[in-house]
Amino acid sequence: MKLNISVSISLLSLILVGVLWTASTHDVFAVTACEAIQANGGAVPNRKCIRKRDLSRDVVRNVNIDDNAVGSAEVINNSLFDVDIADEAGVDYQSGTAFIALTTTDTTIRSISLTAPSSGYVILTASGTFYGGETSSIDLDYARCSLGTNAAIDLSAVTYFIERTNTQEMGYVPMALTRVLGVGGASTLTYRLVCDEVDGDVSLGFTNLNGVFVPTRY
Repeated sequence: MKLNISVSISLLSLILVGVLWTASTHDVFAVTACEAIQANGGAVPNRKCIRKRDLSRDVVRNVNIDDNAVGSAEVINNSLFDVDIADEAGVDYQSGTAFIALTTTDTTIRSISLTAPSSGYVILTASGTFYGGETSSIDLDYARCSLGTNAAIDLSAVTYFIERTNTQEMGYVPMALTRVLGVGGASTLTYRLVCDEVDGDVSLGFTNLNGVFVPTRY
């Protein structure tokens, strides 16, 4: 009986010393049932044997997880939200119905700012309606719109409106642009729908500009 009591007291002392040492050095002192089984060469009985109460805060970091080790099958539905993800997708948009008379000066019709948390891509879409009001028989209604970061017409992503003005055969004409641009790293970028008038009497209304940040190209 005395021997058993002595052994028990000794074990209790060792446990207390281990706890105090762990607290003082901020190291993690946790051995789960799974780890104990694996250490003895046994198979882990079920996937849920390590629970959140077995792990201290911040004990598992991204450097501890192999690439592609966690897939959709390992994540419970509705268990993660945008605040849990460092580089989640984001969106910004701007729209309006008023018709704006275009001039030969490049004009920013709509603009948005996206704060990207990491490198990735921005998907831009823009739409609107051109209206040609010129009635001269010797002239054209001719306008352009582009989509990107420039405050001037960007000829790498541009659409045109051209109408012979002596007949006004088209009148209202829909306009649409789509573009994908890369983001080099965490940053805030401004994207613009820029338009001008080359000739005639053109206005643009019912405009929309949308931008979506996505971290990965699949």
